[in-house]
Amino acid sequence: GPRSTWSLAVLFLGLLGWVWYVELPLPSPTAQLPVFLDTPVERIGRVELATAGGAINATRIASEWLDPRGNPWPDGSVVDLLATLATLRPLRTIAPEPADIGRYGVGQRRLRVLRHDGSVALDLELGNLNPAQTALYARTTGQPEIVLVGAVLQWDLAKLEKAASRVLKP
Repeated sequence: GPRSTWSLAVLFLGLLGWVWYVELPLPSPTAQLPVFLDTPVERIGRVELATAGGAINATRIASEWLDPRGNPWPDGSVVDLLATLATLRPLRTIAPEPADIGRYGVGQRRLRVLRHDGSVALDLELGNLNPAQTALYARTTGQPEIVLVGAVLQWDLAKLEKAASRVLKP
């Protein structure tokens, strides 16, 4: 009768709750991969983006980002990129040792971030967007594994490239 149905429903909900809280634990915060840029942004002195179309360089002089001609970068694109890199973590490792990196497009662009002393803070080889267009394939230069990075990086890189096309016109 109705009493048996309610008893089964309560039992079902109890088992569902047990599975949810005991069998499916949330990943611990310590399991997160580190952020890409662990150097304080104030210690960054140069950003380089190499693409098939050429190189984009921004150098910090005092608190201002300048192009190779010494002109200020417009619209905060360099600052925004660094802010993203300082909080961005790999979403997951796609291929620990890929046999064919061509399918990921890794190496089409290279992003280097240098400290004021010239040492490398970050060196990434960037590839295609994933099929869902929600993330970007990347790998740290010299490392074999390919990781998936949030598409916000692609957006900030496009913003930098757009600013460069305005700033670096011949």
